[in-house]
Amino acid sequence: MIIYNNIWLANLLIREEAQKARKAEAISIDEQKKIADKYPVGFYTPNIFIRIGLFILTCIIVSFPLACWL
Repeated sequence: MIIYNNIWLANLLIREEAQKARKAEAISIDEQKKIADKYPVGFYTPNIFIRIGLFILTCIIVSFPLACWL
């Protein structure tokens, strides 16, 4: 049973391939933007600062029971 939207997963794969093609300079920036517009992805992807904050918060939460146990 897949809990994610299958279309979004397929679109994400297409976008990743377009990004690889852009890095290899096989497609232009405009073509990559058109691909991104045509294949939308509705997943929530936080920016780098939110990711770092969530990582630090997770480390604190995980270490808290260890501190209480000792």
